[in-house]
Amino acid sequence: MKRILATIIMAFAVLGSAYGQEIVEEAVDTTTVVQVLPSFPEEAPAPYIPDFNRNEIDVSLTLGSGLQIVGAYASLIISILGSAIKDEFFVAVPFFVPSLSVEYDRWLNEKIAVGASINADVLSALPTALVANVSVMPDFKYRWLHRDKVSLYSKVALGYLNTIYASRDEEGKMVYGSLTGQYAQMLEEDFASAFWTAMIIPPIGWQVTPIGMDIITSARNLYFYMELGVGTQGAFTFGLKKTF
Repeated sequence: MKRILATIIMAFAVLGSAYGQEIVEEAVDTTTVVQVLPSFPEEAPAPYIPDFNRNEIDVSLTLGSGLQIVGAYASLIISILGSAIKDEFFVAVPFFVPSLSVEYDRWLNEKIAVGASINADVLSALPTALVANVSVMPDFKYRWLHRDKVSLYSKVALGYLNTIYASRDEEGKMVYGSLTGQYAQMLEEDFASAFWTAMIIPPIGWQVTPIGMDIITSARNLYFYMELGVGTQGAFTFGLKKTF
């Protein structure tokens, strides 16, 4: 009887030990290991920069250039002096041709553009003389207002100017020359004369345009534009501009 009781007690002890081990194993198996990774702040998206046509080429006509203004006064003086010398009525008729300009600009961003222009200005005081200015001027442009249909800007330009002239000699034939060539010859012969001639008629082209206006047309990427300024190119400029 004692052996039977001992056997039963040992059996319960073994069963209890096995049950306890099973509970521990289940507890270990159901444990979840969570790995914590370091977090980094997300990079902000790049700002959106709208695309636009950065290149533009334009053709324009200009009134009120320095050459035209000088020519008007010169014609008046020649008429007065000619009438007095010849003792008869004499009129030098100024014939103006609007300055012609071809310009290219490249917009570095929505505000600033750089480029250059080629300008030709012709004045004829018939029947005595003909004068023409040809200039090449790099320019800087700043756009200070932009809307869907209209934009406003300012511009400055500085470059090289060559004045070409034609006049009649004693025999009545037209004689052509260039002030640039005269400067070089004067420098060799008389530096003082060349200096003062260059001061009076400098071989430098310049233009200051406080306000310019672009107005979009119904044609694709085609603008009509106007400029008000002073300098070699002139006072009032109007033309067409193509962007691409």
